[in-house]
Amino acid sequence: MKPKIVIVFFCLLFPALIFAIKTPQVEFGANGSYDGLVKIFRDDAGRLIFMDESLTSPIALNQIGAGNRAHGSLSGLGNDDHRQYLNGSRHGAVHARSFNNHLPAGPDAAGNTTIGEHLQDEDIHLSRSLSETISGAWRFDVQPEFMANIKFSQHGQPGKMDISFENGATDARLRWDNATNRFEFNKTLYAPQASLDALIASRARFSGDVLGNLEGAPHTGRIANFASIEGIASENLLDKSADEEVSGSWRFCKDVRFQGDIATSGTIRALNGFIGLGKAKTIAVAKSGGDYDNIPDAVAASSAGDVILVFPGTYTVSSSININKNITVAGVDRRACIIEREHATSAEVAYDDGVFLFSAGLPDGARLANLTIKNTGNSTGTYATPAVIATDGNNHIQNCYIGGNGGSDILRFLGSSVVSCDTVTVEQYKYLSNASPIIRVLGSAFLTFEHGEVLTRSARGGTQLNTTNDAAFRWTDFRNTEGIDIVKCDTLTLFGCRKDAAPFLISNNYTALNVNSCDYMDAFVNYGNLSLNSDSDIGGKKLFKMHWYDNPDNYYFKIDPIDGLYWGEGDNENYDTRLFRSPNSGVGTNSVYSSHALLWKDWAAVAACGTALVWDGNRGRNVGWSPGYGDEAGCFFYIYLLSDDDGQKAYFPIPYEAGTILMRLRVKWCANAQNNGIKVRLVKRDETAYNDSWMVVGAQQSYIDSAGDLNININTYDFADETMQANYSYSIEVESIVDNPVGVRLYSLGIETSKRVY
Repeated sequence: MKPKIVIVFFCLLFPALIFAIKTPQVEFGANGSYDGLVKIFRDDAGRLIFMDESLTSPIALNQIGAGNRAHGSLSGLGNDDHRQYLNGSRHGAVHARSFNNHLPAGPDAAGNTTIGEHLQDEDIHLSRSLSETISGAWRFDVQPEFMANIKFSQHGQPGKMDISFENGATDARLRWDNATNRFEFNKTLYAPQASLDALIASRARFSGDVLGNLEGAPHTGRIANFASIEGIASENLLDKSADEEVSGSWRFCKDVRFQGDIATSGTIRALNGFIGLGKAKTIAVAKSGGDYDNIPDAVAASSAGDVILVFPGTYTVSSSININKNITVAGVDRRACIIEREHATSAEVAYDDGVFLFSAGLPDGARLANLTIKNTGNSTGTYATPAVIATDGNNHIQNCYIGGNGGSDILRFLGSSVVSCDTVTVEQYKYLSNASPIIRVLGSAFLTFEHGEVLTRSARGGTQLNTTNDAAFRWTDFRNTEGIDIVKCDTLTLFGCRKDAAPFLISNNYTALNVNSCDYMDAFVNYGNLSLNSDSDIGGKKLFKMHWYDNPDNYYFKIDPIDGLYWGEGDNENYDTRLFRSPNSGVGTNSVYSSHALLWKDWAAVAACGTALVWDGNRGRNVGWSPGYGDEAGCFFYIYLLSDDDGQKAYFPIPYEAGTILMRLRVKWCANAQNNGIKVRLVKRDETAYNDSWMVVGAQQSYIDSAGDLNININTYDFADETMQANYSYSIEVESIVDNPVGVRLYSLGIETSKRVY
């Protein structure tokens, strides 16, 4: 019976074993004791969790399955539970320095096979504080910076050292060759400016000047040790047997001897004189460094035939300079060589007392050339000296400006003097000065006045002829003057003369009058047609028809003579048409010499300003150039441009007029503080070209006021003559120099022009 019961038990039990045991946790006990320390259970996230007495923090099955190499990393597992694994303290004991040094490593660039060899190799691990020797070719992908000098050598020894620049098939190279003690370049060397103590070149090409001096210093260089230059022997750079053109300024440190005459189209500028074979010498007058510092002493020391050369400066004399010998007084620059007489304070000086006096019999002629000569009166122009007086002899005045400020004649020729004036401007330069003849010819004097100008500021004064001899004016402009007053004159010749208003003559006490190609109309208008027809007359003398043609390509007179016209000038035949053109036109004896009318044109800066105001909100003021104002009786008005910022530029346009020649620039300004100033230059631009760049006409000039006392400065500088071209714009560029932020003021700008009028 007992076995049967057993079989039934297992049969009853077997169906239950095919199903899983479902329980929230399983606890394991020891020896029938259960203390709750060893468990297996499922957490809310569905993970299988283990814990025991040693693993006080439960651990998930997925953490055990991750395969941690260090059991100490398992949560709740101490590092010492498994001593076959290294913890922090065990690792340091095992991996000591000697152990690590012998750890194998793949061969490095130097063939090292252990970590110790690699780390201790000084060729691989360089010290930035020790000197190192680099045998390999290093490449820097960024620009290295060297805080000290760079030294190149051939492995520590002198030799050839190159600096190479990759350039394709042939690299650019800079080489130092120690054997030849020189640098070598295999490409073109360019430098905008260089200073060399010695230059040795197998071939040299210069696109600009070759100067034997430092910039701004006198020319002191020399050419030496040449066998020949273009076939000319080294000792004879110029062919002494041929005519030569010398355009440079030569300096002779020893005497120069001439066996023939000296022919020049300009002025001979000798500092210490020329010594010829029995010829005269040149005496230099200069403010410093000349033979004399004043003209009277130089005249006293001169002999017949000498040239007194006057260098730039204003020379004031207290008495007349008496020219009583056949000499020449010439300036090196008409505008810069100024001779004037001190003011007469109480009364007019003696009748024959001027700035210059030609007094003695001078059959061979005395000469004044390239000078500015001024007579001066008091502030009202009441009292003044004449400028030039001639009482005797043959005298010549050439290329001079002669001015007077009232109270006396400017040119006074009397006695038996014979005077020729060529390219001379005579001007009454003081506005509303006392009326007095500008030119007065008296006694039996003879005057020839050619290619010149007779000017006044206020239509006062003119020319008075009171001579028993002749007077001739050829190609002369009379502007703003009274007519010629002919008290008496034998023969008066007017040839190619012009006057801006009638009448040309205000009296007619002459024996003969020769008038050719002159006008005396009320106004002269360019591009017009002026005519003096056969019904016109001067002093009852019949004239001829004359037309003035003025266009950009041709300037000439066309003359239609009438019967009985006396042509003069060596041609006493009548012609149907005569043309008078410039001296270079090739018309021959009929050419009229061109006159140069030097004129200033000024613009008030605030009115001509082409710049815009720019407000800087950060600084709370304008930048650039802005109008500044003055006040009068509580009324404000703009009188200047002001810039408080350094380097601000403004451009002032110059209107184009065909044939106008720009010569000088003038600027009026003042500084509001010390060391402020301006920079100015003349620029032009081709407006038919597709670019916006300016070309420099006059080099930039800097003017700085070291005092900054608000005194007004007027600066003028010359530049090479610039003929205005069509399709070009011209401007005056002004740039501020502001060292102190209270700024600089600009009042006006001006341009001097020379317009060729034929």
